[in-house]
Amino acid sequence: MALSLDRVFTPILDGSIGLRVLPDYAQVAATRAYYSGMRMGEVSSLKWSQVNWSAGKLSLRAQDTKTETPRVVYLTGDLLRVLTA
Repeated sequence: MALSLDRVFTPILDGSIGLRVLPDYAQVAATRAYYSGMRMGEVSSLKWSQVNWSAGKLSLRAQDTKTETPRVVYLTGDLLRVLTA
């Protein structure tokens, strides 16, 4: 039986388990991955210079993505809240 990420992250992020079960450094990364759809490798290689606050987006470089295709992730809702906290 394959374990879906939704089954892993939802209890953590909806409060039934809570982010407190994760170390501090992993809480932001897990939240960012969940709300953006980014892979953990993309999250860990992200640099602040890739965030465009005025446009409300972050740019993933081709060399940082699994498909080697650049992508844009828009900063909205909970994702924006986590990045600005």
